[in-house]
Amino acid sequence: MKRNDSLVNNYKCQINNATMRLDSPVVVYQMGKVGSSSIYESLRRLYNNKNVYHVHYLNPKYISRIVEKRTRLGLSIPGHIQTSQLVRELIRSESENLKFISLVRDPFSRNLSAFFENIDNFLQHTGTIYFRARAIDNIPNESPVRHGIFEALDSISGREYCTSVAFYRDVQNESGLVINDIEKQIISNHCMALDESSVEGLIKKFISSYNHKVPLLWFDREPKIVLGIDVLKQNFEKDSGFSIYKNRNFELLVLKCEIADYQKEEIVRGFLNIDRFELEKKNVGTSKHYNNIYKIFQQSIRFPQVFVDHICSSEYVKHFYSDEEIHSMMMRWS
Repeated sequence: MKRNDSLVNNYKCQINNATMRLDSPVVVYQMGKVGSSSIYESLRRLYNNKNVYHVHYLNPKYISRIVEKRTRLGLSIPGHIQTSQLVRELIRSESENLKFISLVRDPFSRNLSAFFENIDNFLQHTGTIYFRARAIDNIPNESPVRHGIFEALDSISGREYCTSVAFYRDVQNESGLVINDIEKQIISNHCMALDESSVEGLIKKFISSYNHKVPLLWFDREPKIVLGIDVLKQNFEKDSGFSIYKNRNFELLVLKCEIADYQKEEIVRGFLNIDRFELEKKNVGTSKHYNNIYKIFQQSIRFPQVFVDHICSSEYVKHFYSDEEIHSMMMRWS
């Protein structure tokens, strides 16, 4: 996408009365897998961990349902739900202005990414995808469990696993060690590969089992209820790829994931009235342990035409994407 010099003037007109201070709350508030993690991490570092929040849900009914269920089961409240509760308190207090940042993304790409982020939940039921362990040589020398992990990997070399849970169970059983999350990620990145021959089975599972309506309904179930901002009923600037909405003490920036990073940086700087902001890559699917299969999946998958037509005619897609973009989307996924 070519640099559009009018973009800066466009957002300056929209935020000409912005008075954002670095110590004011900023909430990155959106559905999962739309490229928000890099914005959140970049802001978190800029604000030195102060008053920057990242949430997927603020709808009180959803939060209450999760809290009640986990309390009933004697389980602790997840950190992301605690963050949602904290932001809910900020909203209720109405003591200061709150700025929210939401992103939208091509729903096909977004759902595919979310599917792979939670792939273990689906692998347990397919029987067609396997994790394959192999010896590695790049666990950090300073790792206290380096030797034990090497021995364990040698012992289980060649075995196939339907889930990462089974893989880690055998590593721990063979080594007698408890492997923390960081070391799990190291192993995951370098010791596990999905069997490429099973892509077709995984595609069928994705199409039939994943809830493809999540991005289509998120704005009605979240900002409309929580902030009183009905994004889908207000104009969205498709050409510039972003718009700003206001209600009471709330300001909501909505921008498209697909616009260039330099544009996102300019827009966020203008929205928050700050001089410095640079994006850092975070939580990118192609950098994870399922990198190879993820790429093959993206290249191979095609949806039934009736399904593509249904998604592309949704209010969500028609609201945020131009006719040309929708046409490209249909060509890409059908």
